[in-house]
Amino acid sequence: MRPPSRHALDCPATLTLLVLSASGITSCTDPTASSPASLPGVVLQRIPSGSVTAANPSYGHQGETGEQVTITGSGFANGDQVQWQRNGVADPHVVVRSATVVSATRIDVTIDIASDAQLAEYDIAVTSSGHTKGIGSELFEVTTATSIGTLGGGTTQARAANDVASGARVAGNSYVGQSRHGFVWIAPNGPMVDLGPAYVNAIDMAGTTVAGETQGSGAFPALWTLGGDGVTWSAPVRLPVGANVTVGTAQAIGSDPVTGRAILVSGSQTIPQPKNKVLDQPALWRWNGSAWIGTLLQLPAAYQSTSFTAYGVNARGQAVGSGGVAIFWDSLGAPTVLPGSPAGTREINAQGTIVAGQHNGVSAYWTATVDATTGRRTWSGPFDLPDGCGAVMGIDNSGNISGAVCPSNSRGGPAVWRPPYTSYTLLGGLGNSTNAGSVGDMSPNGFIVGWAPTGVPNSVTVGAYWTILSP
Repeated sequence: MRPPSRHALDCPATLTLLVLSASGITSCTDPTASSPASLPGVVLQRIPSGSVTAANPSYGHQGETGEQVTITGSGFANGDQVQWQRNGVADPHVVVRSATVVSATRIDVTIDIASDAQLAEYDIAVTSSGHTKGIGSELFEVTTATSIGTLGGGTTQARAANDVASGARVAGNSYVGQSRHGFVWIAPNGPMVDLGPAYVNAIDMAGTTVAGETQGSGAFPALWTLGGDGVTWSAPVRLPVGANVTVGTAQAIGSDPVTGRAILVSGSQTIPQPKNKVLDQPALWRWNGSAWIGTLLQLPAAYQSTSFTAYGVNARGQAVGSGGVAIFWDSLGAPTVLPGSPAGTREINAQGTIVAGQHNGVSAYWTATVDATTGRRTWSGPFDLPDGCGAVMGIDNSGNISGAVCPSNSRGGPAVWRPPYTSYTLLGGLGNSTNAGSVGDMSPNGFIVGWAPTGVPNSVTVGAYWTILSP
């Protein structure tokens, strides 16, 4: 008698069915049926598919070769093949150089990413020798983002950076236990220097002064400065505030265009009001060569009882702020309420001709026409940025604007709009399929910083940076 034959069926179901039959006849059979009546004597055997649950790291960059990636899941076995896929097809721009099955739950992979690989999320497919396939959807991302990690293992936000060409210093905040600390990180590989309990918002272009607010008994506007050894940072030094000021913040720095050192700081001072209320007043501090001098910025008569903060400032002393309406101050002069309401401004370019923020919850910008004789600015706008959501967070010397987009048909995330601002470039995240992260700021030469969660399970949000892509 001829022995039964063993065949693997290529069925459309997610399970492969192995059929033993005396006749050698094979066919796709409904595995939910109580018995295969059409094939007497047939014995069905289910072969479970492996599952793919995570990749670490969960991202890579265009042109990167020899990247080591650890794939975790279940049901892995020797002989399994690994592919990076998009739309169900292996993508030739991400090539698996080698794959080593370490255990049933781990495969170590080495990949090469082509310089023209699509900035996108990729599926990872593991196919067994029995032709079963496990697919981890959108587990890996080719991106322009790079993690700078954390200070103490807690949630981290990179909020400001100086010029990447000089070896960028990035300033931000990171939780150490339950305490939020400020930090300065030096590109490309650190270290990350702990400034102690603080909330940091800005760094000057020389990378020698950081601005923010103290933490603890009172949140006051403060500066940290780099010592002469180029390594040690000072304890926080409070900026001068009014006698009745309870708290305040330093939000932005205007840097000397030659030395790059801080010469202006914008922010707010909080002043007590009757009935236990407080009022944030926009403030500007100017370095006079030996000390910082503070000034409260004027507000229009209609907004004297409204809280405002001066969020942005340039080296000219021009500042912008928000308090329900968008305001521009020209070198400590009278305020100009920009068109559009509700609105707010956060950023101003070096020339004082582009202001950006949000209008009615949408990322927006305003442009100025400058009178050649008087220097007076006439503002137009607001102009909504395509798919922009929330406030703009940076403008560089080329007029590029950074922020976040929320398109209706995709994940969105950090993006850059270039003049004439009719479209944008997505910068990508760190492999998290639902959250690409947020932008904190952009340096004059297009070094963007912010934060993003990775795609590694149970990982915290880390500081991140992006560099602007070529047009």
